[in-house]
Amino acid sequence: MSKLVLKLIRPVADMPIINRLKGLERLQDPDYGLETEELILSRGFQVENHYLVTKSGYIMHVYRIIHPIMKPHERKKPILLWHTVCTSSKFFLINSPGGNFDDPKGKFVGNNMGFELARYGYDVWLINSRGNFYSKNHSFLDPDKDYVRYWNFSMDEIIEEDGPLAVDYILEKTNKTKLGFIGWSTGSTIGLCMLAQHPRFNDIIEPFIALGPTMSFGGTYPNFFWHMNWFAKLHYNMRGDGNHLPDKLLPPYGIDIVCAVWPEVCAFTLDMMAGGNANYNMSRMHIYTDFGSLSISEKHLRDWTQQYMSGKTIRKFDYGPDENLKRYGSKEAPVYPLQDITSRAIYVFWSTRDGKSGPHDLDMLRSTLKVPFTEFHMKEPKWSHLDYVWGRQARMLINTPIIEILNNIDIMGDETFPRKWTRIELGSDTVLPLY
Repeated sequence: MSKLVLKLIRPVADMPIINRLKGLERLQDPDYGLETEELILSRGFQVENHYLVTKSGYIMHVYRIIHPIMKPHERKKPILLWHTVCTSSKFFLINSPGGNFDDPKGKFVGNNMGFELARYGYDVWLINSRGNFYSKNHSFLDPDKDYVRYWNFSMDEIIEEDGPLAVDYILEKTNKTKLGFIGWSTGSTIGLCMLAQHPRFNDIIEPFIALGPTMSFGGTYPNFFWHMNWFAKLHYNMRGDGNHLPDKLLPPYGIDIVCAVWPEVCAFTLDMMAGGNANYNMSRMHIYTDFGSLSISEKHLRDWTQQYMSGKTIRKFDYGPDENLKRYGSKEAPVYPLQDITSRAIYVFWSTRDGKSGPHDLDMLRSTLKVPFTEFHMKEPKWSHLDYVWGRQARMLINTPIIEILNNIDIMGDETFPRKWTRIELGSDTVLPLY
């Protein structure tokens, strides 16, 4: 379809009035329209598909990136990448072209986190949270027919079932005793709550790296969550099916064409959703907006609004006083005991200008965690929530420091873990190595 449109408009593409239509040539980008498995194969890597079944029957699709010339015993530590809500594993693979397995190491670190970790020898596992585009299967429920039961989950079930299952499964498959966990946004919140709720993981997850952790959504402009909370209640009352967003933003050849021709419009929309102006590669906007999944359960959406309304710490889902008393033994939803985390390998990346995770969230971590951790402050003036995975400077300010952290742990073990709270400033003038 896009090739036909391109063929029809090419003869008149130089006319000033429709000069914008030249943007349709961007639809010829080789990454356009590719799903996670196809993206991995396009860089020369091999891929394994793993399907993890939770206790309640949800089937999570996890991709494993295999370096084609690296023998199994040569692989470094397994690394689990966990995306945020309303997204998928594709987010870690579509920042920029390149990232082939045979690109020379040492000269540069690329922008696609998943490929860069694999190129440097790490055993990369890309999870897809229950209910998203890649993980919508269930052992006995049909999400379209049994939607009320299927979509009846919040972040609590992911922390209690999905996270532990994924970590244990990867360790069993790799025959390792430890793995690294890199979470972006809500993915990092899931990881932190796992460490608090399941003490055994404090000695297993090394390191834990949080990119823009959303603890209370303190950086979010207030009206956003007021409207989100209102919309969630309205939709639930109208439909009651537990899910209010589709897998894709718009049908094929809809939003992608708009974003190819008017990338500024789509960038503005993403900025409104993410809360801040990201430093995108505008020529790939049509790829960014085809990121794989918007699906989210009603309860998970209300998790967001409850955390924002609480404003103090991460709590379990609030069912109201009566139901809370039945489920939790108290009228208030209990908090996740972050103060009980004992891991000494915690690294947090954050930005003052992040519209979803800002200084308020870091203040919460500093006041709650009883263990020292290293924080990386993004001092770039326009660094936003999407820049961690899609920013043009991600290669230098995110991927390179992460690879440095992992390499130092590989070489020196726990000797490299922070013994006191440490803050490192990251910006365009940063001199590497960091420490």
